[in-house]
Amino acid sequence: MKFSMDEEIKKSGRLFFSNELLVSRIAVAWALGCIVLFGFFGSGNLIINLTKKINLYKEMRQLNYDLNVKLYELNSAYEDLRVVTKYSKALNEIVPTNLNTHDYMVSFTRAVGDSGYSVKNFLPSTESMDGEVPITVILVGFGDVSQLISNIEALPRVTVVDSVLYESSFDASEVRLSIRIFNM
Repeated sequence: MKFSMDEEIKKSGRLFFSNELLVSRIAVAWALGCIVLFGFFGSGNLIINLTKKINLYKEMRQLNYDLNVKLYELNSAYEDLRVVTKYSKALNEIVPTNLNTHDYMVSFTRAVGDSGYSVKNFLPSTESMDGEVPITVILVGFGDVSQLISNIEALPRVTVVDSVLYESSFDASEVRLSIRIFNM
């Protein structure tokens, strides 16, 4: 927002004769004293400099207010972080920070075995996209598919079952799963 010089002078003049700030009263007394002591022409530069100082004072007050607001926000965020830190260990078990598919595969194999299947192929993606790790799993055996899904969803690490393809034959049934696990 740009103001012309005339508008600045009008604003400064209003500030000199207002009761908003103690500084304005001092400035008025100083300006009148200078007019009396140094004459009317010598006070022009003084008034301009006092106007600049008053504007600087206003900017400093606004800056101080903004800094206090930021300090309050930082203190609030620190308190939130302190509260969340208590739960970080439990959260790390559910959504760990590092991608450790080997530990997950061990617990996954136990859950699959409890439902009557065995793991034929376990293919995790090599890259994590936005904290998601897609995994394709091929299982064989004769078991209960609904129990299989329940066991997978009951794992301590967050697991989402995206798709299930069930094929049955005489010697065994094959279940192809697309699942996702997460890391931070």
